[in-house]
Amino acid sequence: MSKPPKIYVASADRKTTYGSFTADNCDQFDNWESLNPEETVELKQYMDNMKAIERNFSKKALNEQQDFRVRLPQNFIEAIHEISLICNETSQHIDVYENMINAVIQHLKVTITKLPDNEKQRCLNILNAIGLSDNKKIDVSLKIQSIFSELLSIHNKSEKLHQKAIELYAKDKSIAPRTIEEIAKGEQETSRWLVSCAIDILVEEKPDIIKKLLSNDDMLHFWINPLESTNISKELIKLRKQRLD
Repeated sequence: MSKPPKIYVASADRKTTYGSFTADNCDQFDNWESLNPEETVELKQYMDNMKAIERNFSKKALNEQQDFRVRLPQNFIEAIHEISLICNETSQHIDVYENMINAVIQHLKVTITKLPDNEKQRCLNILNAIGLSDNKKIDVSLKIQSIFSELLSIHNKSEKLHQKAIELYAKDKSIAPRTIEEIAKGEQETSRWLVSCAIDILVEEKPDIIKKLLSNDDMLHFWINPLESTNISKELIKLRKQRLD
């Protein structure tokens, strides 16, 4: 019972078994050519789910799977499925589980920091018991990628970033479109002031989307706090804080 479970891959009608693999070694399955595109996407999603569990928790956790359902609208589920099929056609891997699980973990940690000391310690003990130590750095890279992904569709994004850098931080620095794409893909790190500039643009051009993407705490951390360390007027910062209401 301590070993990771063995997964048998069967057709929807259960008449055909394509093969098997252990949950901690998805590469054991090698009969992909027998699966149709729909089956291929479904199996890849399941494997991504198993890999995300092992990465974020432990190999033992693979044997403790519980069905905690996330309720999502049908059109969103269909969109994920259709995009997954397209990605599969071009051999582009898409993994929604790693981001989903990581986001839940990070949200728990951020929320815990706001609790009174006694309750905070009780919650930290709960996370420590399952290997999610409180001394692990909160990963904000996914949110930064999301911010710059939204920036990709903005017209003249490089010019607007350059202008914001001058206006808000007195930095005469140009950011190439290719650099923005690399940040959005997670291929390049960036500075806090540039993230703040990106949000300033999105607040003006995509206010509804940025409010869904980032919580008020995120906006303070990524947008307002960096501005408060600059020479920008307090009145301009106050006006920006009002946008959070």
